[in-house]
Amino acid sequence: MRYLVIVLTIFSFNCFAAKVDQDVPAKKVVLKMLEEFKKMGDNKTQYIKGKYDYNEYMRIDKVLSAETSVFIDFYDVCEKSLKYDYDEKTKGFKKDHWAGKTAADKNYFTDIFKQLIESIVYPIANDYFGSYRMTYQVLESGKTTATIRCVVQNKKKRRMNFNMDWFLHNTNGAWKIYDVDVDGEMWVPSFRSQFNDVISEKSYDKLIELMNKKLKETREDREADDKAAVKVKRGKKK
Repeated sequence: MRYLVIVLTIFSFNCFAAKVDQDVPAKKVVLKMLEEFKKMGDNKTQYIKGKYDYNEYMRIDKVLSAETSVFIDFYDVCEKSLKYDYDEKTKGFKKDHWAGKTAADKNYFTDIFKQLIESIVYPIANDYFGSYRMTYQVLESGKTTATIRCVVQNKKKRRMNFNMDWFLHNTNGAWKIYDVDVDGEMWVPSFRSQFNDVISEKSYDKLIELMNKKLKETREDREADDKAAVKVKRGKKK
């Protein structure tokens, strides 16, 4: 599904050799989230090494995923991504795919979207950690909003360096990520375009159907890939 391509880019980095120039609450959220990604990578490594079985591996992964997801405002991402037809005069969107939807409908969509991010992005995030290092700049730090810039540097190829800006807001005392800009590619606008394409060409219900189908396929593929990795590891020991 084309509308999910951008999520595979959003978290392709390593921040654990980063230098931080300012200590602000929003920056701590970004670092905490990335620490959780590292734990997921370590969990997979332990599973592949045979430290525990698949069920225990997935139990731990589920806990780590839940701990990571608290740092992202998924509802806000979905709400903004489902608005379309921007009006330059009013500086607002004329239409909303959530218009007329119940709170239960909105929460259902958000939950599917969150599960997709957890199933697609989280498992692969740590695979890229060894290739990048980061330095940070606090571009904005206010009472309700903040922007943290990460200068992502490839350890081997300087020409692959790029900027990643994290946009956070403070809701009910908690800082959460609501958008990410990866070298000019914004998360929310990308999803907005992709969601709207599917809904306009087919329907809102069809989008949900495709999301559920993708979620099922992703989980099945992940289980197969993880178990195959274990077999390869055991084969090398023989």
